[in-house]
Amino acid sequence: MKQKIFTVALLAVLLSSCNEKETPGGVKYNLVKKGNGAVPVYGNFLVLNMILRDSKDSLWFDSKNQPVPVVIPVQDASMDSDPGEYGVIKQLTVGDSVTFKLDALTVFGKTRRQRVPAGTDPKSLFTFNIGLKNVWTEAQMRDEQQKFEMAAQKNQIKSDSITIATYLTEKGIEAKSTPTGLRYVVNKEGKGDLIKPGQTAYVHYAGFLLNGKIFDTSLSKVAKENNLDNGAKDQPYPVVVNTGSVIKGWDQMLLLMNKGMRVRVYIPSALAYGPQPYGPNIPANSILLFDMEV
Repeated sequence: MKQKIFTVALLAVLLSSCNEKETPGGVKYNLVKKGNGAVPVYGNFLVLNMILRDSKDSLWFDSKNQPVPVVIPVQDASMDSDPGEYGVIKQLTVGDSVTFKLDALTVFGKTRRQRVPAGTDPKSLFTFNIGLKNVWTEAQMRDEQQKFEMAAQKNQIKSDSITIATYLTEKGIEAKSTPTGLRYVVNKEGKGDLIKPGQTAYVHYAGFLLNGKIFDTSLSKVAKENNLDNGAKDQPYPVVVNTGSVIKGWDQMLLLMNKGMRVRVYIPSALAYGPQPYGPNIPANSILLFDMEV
């Protein structure tokens, strides 16, 4: 019986040693599963499953919990000797799964050019579990990125629509709506024909976040009332309508206006600045509120 146990244990050690490999940069890793997929080449993009745990088995990262997949570009041969996880990833073919350990100094300092997090021993070991899920060409990468951006925009529009509707309900405001998600209140009717694409509209405005914080205005009185030092000189802002010179929400609203009309419009972030912050006062995915007068 003892002999059998010893034999099984020895076999496990031998199998483990057979699966242990080493990168040109000296990182030892164990091949948990061997795939039979494509071999990545320079210019490809690697789609990874990744789990990272510290020496206390606390989870630091799990790609399954991320809104987007982990994708990294394949570098040229000069990176083969990378002393971090990239050196291991570069050895993988599609379907491979590996596990390996790196010290915190390598994980954060050498690889990511960051400081080791406070309270973390630079010599403590972090365990990586990585699988190469897929390989994309540059064209596939662009397609996938476009799909993700469209899906994210769709979800953001839905979220913004709910937020605006809730805000209006709580404030007891009745607003008109457009198919694109604009909501607006006409405070003063104008005269004449509606503005046409290509015409120049001269617009007085004041822009706010939904929490009431002002970020810009053309009116000196409004600026003074809100302690905004933006140099407003009571000069209307000229807009060549529907030419993309302003945010989409403005272009769409102006096509519904005529001379003398005054509105308050609620613009979803997708029709404003989207997922990117704009200057120091407009965070990413901000719903914007504008008072506009032509």
